[in-house]
Amino acid sequence: MVSMIARVAAPAGRQWDWLDKEDLAQLTPALLLDRARGIRDLAAQCAEETERQRRPLDQVVDAMRAAGIFYHFVPKRFGGLEFGLQSFIDIVTTWQRAACPARGSCPFTCSTIS
Repeated sequence: MVSMIARVAAPAGRQWDWLDKEDLAQLTPALLLDRARGIRDLAAQCAEETERQRRPLDQVVDAMRAAGIFYHFVPKRFGGLEFGLQSFIDIVTTWQRAACPARGSCPFTCSTIS
């Protein structure tokens, strides 16, 4: 079955970094958490502008997508990871420790609108 996510077209001037089946098969909650830690500095650097625009910046959203975070709650039958709530809370709290608590909601917000 083709992933439902892979069918979404990128906006003009942008390119989605969706993961292929092999990359998805390698992801575990621990690896996803490590990848989230890898982009928390970017999220912290963009925090002020994110607050000003009142939405996550494209570069943060793109990094989250490339890390595989948006696959977290997607059911496996639709090409996702179908991981549990605790691993997602771990991702959010990792970002909250790096910046102000309000910024920790970015992964939650992005995952629910993607």
